[in-house]
Amino acid sequence: MNRAIMPPPPRAPPPPYGSRSEDTPPPRQPGNFMTIIRDSGPIKQSFLINPTLSVPSSLLPPLTPHETEDCRNNLNIEAKWGEIDADIEVMKSGWLTRFRIDIRAYGDIVIRLRLPGTVSPDDPTRPGPLCLMDVYAGSGNIYLLIPRKRLEGPMNITTRRDVSFSPALSKDLNTFNERGKRRECFIGNFATWSDGMGDVINLEAKAGKISVQYNDEPFVKPETEGCIVA
Repeated sequence: MNRAIMPPPPRAPPPPYGSRSEDTPPPRQPGNFMTIIRDSGPIKQSFLINPTLSVPSSLLPPLTPHETEDCRNNLNIEAKWGEIDADIEVMKSGWLTRFRIDIRAYGDIVIRLRLPGTVSPDDPTRPGPLCLMDVYAGSGNIYLLIPRKRLEGPMNITTRRDVSFSPALSKDLNTFNERGKRRECFIGNFATWSDGMGDVINLEAKAGKISVQYNDEPFVKPETEGCIVA
């Protein structure tokens, strides 16, 4: 008796980057309390950080001037004479866990930040960690790409030059104070926010421009003359 051979069902497409399930193993070994400092040349690297990961004291890098023994940064990146292009993914943690990032460069800085969860920031089921980020560019521009509907808290911007937000991000952002070269903004629902319980982003470009958008929007870096790089 001949039986018809049924073709296998079509495979489901892979999930988009950043929507990895909790139970899915990470694509690479996560790290924590990492420091990358380069005296010359660019830094182009991807990072997977688990902010709850314990690191033996013998493996901890020396403290930078921007951290203390009691308050280490989960990630330090510094290009003293170059540019930075960093893709940073943070793994899920408890609600009150804080993830600290310090990024500094002489030239341009491009950061793609990916955080767990897609729920509204003011939802009590929102996953951790809370993000505390400091970014400083001495001579270049800052391009920050953040996850949509994930961050809630102050964004403080310091620059003498132009500041731009994508149209989508502008709908989720309020500017409460702008004087001179400083802007004090807020991402998300400030009505339910309390000091010390949200995300904080500080961006400073001494001589360059600052651009902020969502990381699921097309990103065109001006130097590439229209070439989409993310």
